[in-house]
Amino acid sequence: MARIVAIVVILGTMVLKAESTIYEVEPYQNLNDTAKYVRQTFVATTDSIVRIEFFVGRSPGAGQFELKILDGLSVIAQADTEAPAVGWRWIGRDLSQPVKVTKGKTYTLEVKHSDEGVYTNFYYRPNDEGGYPHGQLTNPNMPQYDLCARVWGRNDTSGEYFGFSGLFGSSGLFGLSSSSGLI
Repeated sequence: MARIVAIVVILGTMVLKAESTIYEVEPYQNLNDTAKYVRQTFVATTDSIVRIEFFVGRSPGAGQFELKILDGLSVIAQADTEAPAVGWRWIGRDLSQPVKVTKGKTYTLEVKHSDEGVYTNFYYRPNDEGGYPHGQLTNPNMPQYDLCARVWGRNDTSGEYFGFSGLFGSSGLFGLSSSSGLI
């Protein structure tokens, strides 16, 4: 019974927040490396980005990790998070405001430590072992691997009820129009 309640709570939260996973690669075995910064390309499947996470390996325990979304060379989103005292865990945070992106366009996730002298320990996963098929690690140049990270987004639901306009009419909940959406 407790399991059913937990599943209902999780699904209910996801529906209310209307968040979708854009990019997700889980850690795999003990495949990790270090670099000044690490970049991974991915394709946007939502209208905005709302959260960024990164699986950090060995952590310096001080300073911050800078998690950025790049459009070309321009930073369009950044989520800084404190370096954990103990690594080998997910770190990240919600963005202060959703950042608009274009569905189908390729963006880059960049992770580095705020102190230029600290190398970032990152985990990666081979493409043929459940990696991400629409992007790749670009720095370091490891095209056959993907960064262990997560990016969540949200679709524009203006005039829709939780993104399901077909269920409630084309102009919103039960045919009522809404310019700001219900979420």
